[in-house]
Amino acid sequence: MHVTLTDPAGAPLSGAHVNMEADMSHPGMAPVFFSGKESAPGSFTGQVDLSMPGDWTILLHITLAHGAKVAKHFDLPGVAR
Repeated sequence: MHVTLTDPAGAPLSGAHVNMEADMSHPGMAPVFFSGKESAPGSFTGQVDLSMPGDWTILLHITLAHGAKVAKHFDLPGVAR
C-alpha cells in the first residue's frame, strides 16, 4: 500500500506517522493492522496481506508532524487472491 500526503498546495507532508487498518466488508473477520514507513518526503509505504478475496476497506490513521490527527478511508472492492 502506498500513500502520498500533501498539503493543500501539493507540497509533501514529511514526518507523519501513518497507521493503516484493513477490514473486510462482512462481519466476523478480524482487522489487519500495518504501518506506513516514509520512503521519501510525504511518501509512505506499508505491506499488508489481504488474506482472502472480497471487498475490503482501508482506514488510514495519520498523525501529522505537528500533532494533528487525520483519518481517511477508502474502499478496495473485488480483491482477488
